Amino acid sequence: MAKWERIISEEDVGLGCRIDRYLARTESDMSRSKWKKLLKFGRVTVNGKPCRPADMVKSGDDLRVDEGGFILDQRLMPAPLPLSILHEDEDVLVLDKPAGVVVHPGSGTKETTLIEGVANYLGDSFLLAFTAEMGTDRGQGSLRPGIVHRLDKDTSGVMVIAKNRMSSESLSTQFKDRSNLREYWALLRGVPKERKWETESLIRRHPGNRLKFQAVKITDDENQSRGYRYARSFFEVINVFPDSFTLVKVRLGTGRTHQIRVHGEYLGLPVVGDEVYGRAADGRRFLGVARQLLHGKALGFIHPRSNKKLVFSSRLPKDFKEALVRLGCRFDA
Repeated sequence: MAKWERIISEEDVGLGCRIDRYLARTESDMSRSKWKKLLKFGRVTVNGKPCRPADMVKSGDDLRVDEGGFILDQRLMPAPLPLSILHEDEDVLVLDKPAGVVVHPGSGTKETTLIEGVANYLGDSFLLAFTAEMGTDRGQGSLRPGIVHRLDKDTSGVMVIAKNRMSSESLSTQFKDRSNLREYWALLRGVPKERKWETESLIRRHPGNRLKFQAVKITDDENQSRGYRYARSFFEVINVFPDSFTLVKVRLGTGRTHQIRVHGEYLGLPVVGDEVYGRAADGRRFLGVARQLLHGKALGFIHPRSNKKLVFSSRLPKDFKEALVRLGCRFDA
């Protein structure tokens, strides 16, 4: 359904009926949650005026519905969520994401996601800025408006959200061509041989576990590299602690899914507390942490409108700092 109109008949409504109930009953192929969104965004009019769900309709009313390319997905529902805002202007919203928050809805996601909290904070205009122009791109338009990069659920740190299509395109290009700054801090299990090093590999989905990825050595074999994605990370040691724990700074040369965690496993230096790529029990046993100690420390980009270079940083969250204190850390970050 894209656009239609009709004159409401007496047979449909009797002496009167709420518009949301009328639509749910007479147009049962559309879910109630989707009708709710169409009503919320003014896409349903009666006698030329946008109506609310509780408005009454009667025989003879001129009902018009215009989806007009508006993308709806019942999995994206704006909801209150505490946001730690580092910067906001007309084009971008920079957040300090806590660990434990999923960035956008996906298969099996039940809790409120970051983008749903952002949509609730910014209001209807934010969603309309994307949905009106996204055509049929349901995956990106309806579930990920403004998302130009992601952090894993249990990774904390700086994120930028695009507030309109112009900034989304600009930021997406910067992430794609790797012209922006992405710096992470991670606590690794083990001690590297060097103070600074570069890791390159191909990354593929793990053949035995669809929930994880795997790094493989780069070769000239086209068959091996087919479908694999090149990944590059730059590591620098910040501090080495007793019992084989190392705090490192990691700058991304590419932005593959789980890249730092995958490269940590590949090097034999897994991120502490990582249930998928490391030994989560080590984090709980030695440091009392319940998630991977990986934090997006700094994010830099060129502002889409002003063309000024901006850099934002985030302090380590409480659980990460407490783990370092247990290891004898004497600096505050």
